[in-house]
Amino acid sequence: MRGWSYITTYKKAALFTAVLVLASCNYNTQKANSNGIGIGPDQGSLSGNTIISFELVSNFSLSTCTKCHAGVNKPTLDSIETFRANISTVMSQVDGGQMPPANKGFSPLNDCQKALLRKWVDTGMAEKSVATVADVPECKTAGPINTTPDPVTPIELMPLNYDTLNTRIIQPKCIMCHDTGGEAELYPFYPYSLMMDKDLGSGNEWKAPGNQSKVHRAIIAADDDDDLMPPLDSKIPRLTPAEIDYIVRWIDAGHPEK
Repeated sequence: MRGWSYITTYKKAALFTAVLVLASCNYNTQKANSNGIGIGPDQGSLSGNTIISFELVSNFSLSTCTKCHAGVNKPTLDSIETFRANISTVMSQVDGGQMPPANKGFSPLNDCQKALLRKWVDTGMAEKSVATVADVPECKTAGPINTTPDPVTPIELMPLNYDTLNTRIIQPKCIMCHDTGGEAELYPFYPYSLMMDKDLGSGNEWKAPGNQSKVHRAIIAADDDDDLMPPLDSKIPRLTPAEIDYIVRWIDAGHPEK
């Protein structure tokens, strides 16, 4: 049960922070320039003269990809060098609709995101290109576009269901191994039906009560720190107290899917 008193304190602080974040969002309104592209004060919004750069592509066009393709999930996309080395694979999967994987709950790239990525590639994949957003017709009619990531809602304020568990915990921290074809494919965590299948073994990991489940032991109470999940050599951050608390509450609530 170590760490649980901290979780309670953490939840109170996170709830207070969330209120401040949500309140501040009311002041971050956007307006459109003559190109119809969103601009906004103190925001990383696209305007016609925004330079197409590696930072723009990685934070806007491929933000979903960079969250997963770090550490053990190949190809690794954690620097401009790794982007350049794997650009053929990235482009073929983006153009083919394989990435981001819709069958795992991710939204596909829109036309503006794809066009900015292609333009960056066509101009030589430099840190900063000579092209601007005004050179990309697909973005001129896209409406307001804010390239600053939306404030992340604290997980303790998210709905208690599998969708939240999947997008906030499983996909970024578990699916690299716990997938069909992964190192731990006998214990798949996606989709929900396989995750709850006791014949595969995965369903047995999530038996209530949550703080005595096998998955809880794997993420917080293993005998050896090297055995905790995610493993150290994966370079994936360990679960936070709030994420651990969410898993326990989800199990105790009866594993709601929706």
